[in-house]
Amino acid sequence: MEDINEIVIIDDNKIDCFISQKICSLAFERASIKTFSSSVLALDYFKETSKVKGVIPTNNIDLILLDINMPVMNGFEFLKNLDKTDFKKKTN
Repeated sequence: MEDINEIVIIDDNKIDCFISQKICSLAFERASIKTFSSSVLALDYFKETSKVKGVIPTNNIDLILLDINMPVMNGFEFLKNLDKTDFKKKTN
């Protein structure tokens, strides 16, 4: 099984986010887990981190758990906007 080092959880429901984080931390003990309560915050994080550090943070992400039904920007809209950024799919 491939090592999972970096996980991003995007969910507007705090309980679902907490449960997902707990399950991921049990399944992937060494993984770094970053959580966001909205897709707008997550997208801003990806954009700002790449500007500040000069790197594209999504290259290091192994797994994104994304809620589809969210206010302001749903999961599908998040994916469309992420595709417009410098996101590069991780390949092995």
